Amino acid sequence: MSMIKWRPYEELENFGTEVENLGMDLSVDMYETDEDVIATMNVPGIAEKDIHVRVDDNHLHISGERKDTKDIEKEHYSHREIRRGHFERTISLPCAVKESKVVTKMSHGVLTITLPKK
Repeated sequence: MSMIKWRPYEELENFGTEVENLGMDLSVDMYETDEDVIATMNVPGIAEKDIHVRVDDNHLHISGERKDTKDIEKEHYSHREIRRGHFERTISLPCAVKESKVVTKMSHGVLTITLPKK
């Protein structure tokens, strides 16, 4: 009889890899200046109008949708890895910010969110 080692946290250890394998990178870089908290997120192939940013209860919420390509039938794909559909990410903010003064900017597939500090 062989022994199987029990690894209760194995799924958590593999979570990052599994998210990466879904084809949608939901990683966010966040840093502070004297006046602002700045967050950036790579969102290639997603229109700015399809991304929603809100701040409440000291959390930054980023959601959006990568829409399916309408002009290509699914059966014509020979390989398909890019994840389409809805995504959502919530991040705790390092300090209080002015929720009504948040500014978003999209450039070359990178979303930059500027959150002025209170």
